[in-house]
Amino acid sequence: DEKTPGTILAGEVLDLSCYLSHGGRGKEHKKCAKMCILDGGPAGLLTDEGAVVLFVENHDKKKEYKSLANYAGDKVKATGTLVNKNGMRALVLDKLEPAK
Repeated sequence: DEKTPGTILAGEVLDLSCYLSHGGRGKEHKKCAKMCILDGGPAGLLTDEGAVVLFVENHDKKKEYKSLANYAGDKVKATGTLVNKNGMRALVLDKLEPAK
């Protein structure tokens, strides 16, 4: 396992159910993505480099994770601990803000 605290990633907030099944993303998919995330669907980040990273809740900062739906389809800057475990990459979310 690799863990990298203080990682900052930039990219678009994805509803992973729609992105992985039919490529749903971007402003035209914002409303659907928000509903899917609010319904408990997994959220991720399509980084500016083209990688997909799963968002995971930091149990000490639940508010940040709950705000993900509001950023669906938008560009953000996400800060947290990047975890690479058995080939899966996830960001344990500490802070989420709109991209500048």
